[in-house]
Amino acid sequence: ESLWAEFAQDMPRGLDAIEREGLAYTRRGAYWGGAIFMLLADMEMRERSAGKRGLEDCLRSILHAGGDATRLVGADWMIDSCDRADGGGTLRRLAQRHAWSRQPVDLGEIWRRLGVVRSDDGQVRLDDSAPLAWLRRAIADGKAGSS
Repeated sequence: ESLWAEFAQDMPRGLDAIEREGLAYTRRGAYWGGAIFMLLADMEMRERSAGKRGLEDCLRSILHAGGDATRLVGADWMIDSCDRADGGGTLRRLAQRHAWSRQPVDLGEIWRRLGVVRSDDGQVRLDDSAPLAWLRRAIADGKAGSS
């Protein structure tokens, strides 16, 4: 619950970066904007693969291809490496929507679908009857495929 409480409280700080500027052009909010971007990517990868692939597979692919702290690589290289592991072009699509252009993100709807419920006093509870509660659990567990 503490993970999702932090996300629900702090991710709205990244909405301007995604919706008004685009992550590639922002001067503020890039940290939480990037977190939103990665949450969207993880959700899409896991939902499309029925939980067989997740963001960790994307990151492993980048590392396996040589994308580590010893090498400077560009965004296109990283996106292509990740999308090869994902097999669905997730990062390229999201980058077109939220890095290089500006499209709204409905965090309220994301939380509703994941079953992250905030009360008026800011407390968070998790609703396991939500449509994507399984996905919320998989993201928190970090367990997907083994690519």
